[in-house]
Amino acid sequence: MRIRSRDTSITWDKRVVSSSRPVRRRAMSRLLALGLVLGVLIGFLVLYFGLFSSGFSDSSFLRSNPFGEVVVSGTVVDGLTGMPIPGATVTVVEKGSEGDQASAAAQADGSFTIKGLSRVSQVAVAADGYENLAFPVQGSGNFDLKLQPVVLSGVVRDSRTRSPIEGAAVSLADVKTVTDAEGRYRLVGARQGNSLSVRADGFANGEAKYNGEGELDLSLRPNTLSGLIADAGTGKPVKDARASVGEVMATTGEDGVYRLANLPPSPFTMTVTAPGYDRISAEVGDVITKDVRLKPFSAKGLYLTYYGVADDGLRSNALGLIDKTEANAVVIDIKGDRGWLAYKSEVPMVARIGAQQTITIKDIDGLLATLKKKGIYTIARIVVFKDNPLATARPDLAVIDTRTGKPWIDRENLAWVDPFQQEVWNYDIALAKEAARKGFDEIQFDYIRFPTDGSVSTAKYARPNTEENRLRAISEFLARARSELKPLNANLSVDVFGYTCWRDDDMGIGQKLEEMAKYVDFISPMVYPSTFSDGIPGYKDAVAHPYEIVYYSLKKAVERLQGSKARIRPWLQYFDDYPWATGKSYNAQEILAQKKAAADAGASGWLMWDPANKYARGGFAAP
Repeated sequence: MRIRSRDTSITWDKRVVSSSRPVRRRAMSRLLALGLVLGVLIGFLVLYFGLFSSGFSDSSFLRSNPFGEVVVSGTVVDGLTGMPIPGATVTVVEKGSEGDQASAAAQADGSFTIKGLSRVSQVAVAADGYENLAFPVQGSGNFDLKLQPVVLSGVVRDSRTRSPIEGAAVSLADVKTVTDAEGRYRLVGARQGNSLSVRADGFANGEAKYNGEGELDLSLRPNTLSGLIADAGTGKPVKDARASVGEVMATTGEDGVYRLANLPPSPFTMTVTAPGYDRISAEVGDVITKDVRLKPFSAKGLYLTYYGVADDGLRSNALGLIDKTEANAVVIDIKGDRGWLAYKSEVPMVARIGAQQTITIKDIDGLLATLKKKGIYTIARIVVFKDNPLATARPDLAVIDTRTGKPWIDRENLAWVDPFQQEVWNYDIALAKEAARKGFDEIQFDYIRFPTDGSVSTAKYARPNTEENRLRAISEFLARARSELKPLNANLSVDVFGYTCWRDDDMGIGQKLEEMAKYVDFISPMVYPSTFSDGIPGYKDAVAHPYEIVYYSLKKAVERLQGSKARIRPWLQYFDDYPWATGKSYNAQEILAQKKAAADAGASGWLMWDPANKYARGGFAAP
């Protein structure tokens, strides 16, 4: 029994051993297979990350740790120049975190680093003026990122001719260029949302919104007009002609060429004037050049006083003579010798000083329309420094009498304003501009001088009464008037004493031909023989020699102004000699003699002074 029992245990033991060997072999096989699978997987992961990383960096390397921090770094540079792009925004998106992002701005050298992420799925790069860049990422990496500049190109053309414009300046924010001979431009680094601006000489500025287009053409409207202004008879260029469109004006030089810039869209009206020529107004259409021919014109005018213009008989007689004779112009008192305004003025000072006592021209616009329809040249006469209403209302602007401390008055018991006071200048220039806007062809300043008839030794001014100061006051007033009237295209003239033709000084009143000629179109010496109390060399009895007085005086004035743009156009005597002198009658013979003298001396027309406005003495030729 014991033996059998022992044999049975051995047999069991053998079974156990025998049966245990196959189990161990199977376990070892399974472990080997698992190790092989893990090895292949690890190798695949190493290979995968290595290949992916090498596609975005020339010197990339795998630094990712699936169970640690992801680091994305590198540089951002310009794809054309290789220069860093400071401020470029680099953004990374975490995988599986509902779009969580982290961003960094490239430094001055273009470098950037973003840390603290667990998994990264995408990197995006953006910079103004460059195309955006985005790519997938699976882990850490160092990337050299090259952004390509945005390029905008196009052609700039003339809107009228469709021809290309060379040299146009094209800009988009701070990116600028210039068009080539074919009108093409190319902007590298264009930024969306900005306005594309184009500027070219001779064209209106152009703008267009840039919304990311690759090509954007533009058309510019020509805004200049140029041409030659010449004499219609001789064809010679006209110097000092003024061409204007609205308040845009150009003055010709010796070559007669004008150029108007920054004009509105056509059609528009261009007006051309020149001393000694007819005014022309013409509509200009779709052109950029226009030559103009001017017909010579000499004003031959009749004077209507402050009250005379309102008298139907006197006014009708003067206009009738203009219809039937050589006379072609009229001089109308706008502000007369007493400082009153003939029509309702909108200049504020007029109402404040009570200079609107009697309105003698009820409808100034209607009157001017009638005169224009008849082709009559219109001259607005404005008395300047003899101004009783202004001096009385504003003693601070008046010439002061040192004896009384009150405004100084002349022999007509009228006060004068101080020619040194610029507020006085402003008032009279405002009146002149108003008259020009109404449509007067010319503004004529009279009494543009210091006072003479009275106790001038007691007259006190704002500055010392020296010749230098007097000349400066008159010149500066005329310079300002010329500047402010110029855009209104009205001629400017002044009346002066007849003896200024002979005197080289300012006669103590601030009038000197050469100085005044710098700023005006016409100078009108009052060469009435009756005013030459001392005669002229060789002709002591002036009243008896109307031809000689006028001829020699004007001849001297014309010679003194050679080379000046100002022309001499005299006032001639159409009244009898003063009763306290000879009382000699001046009729057709004396009037014809004065007219011939003016023409022989080279004057540009004439103006007739008849204080009674009757013009019934004859002396006028047929048209």
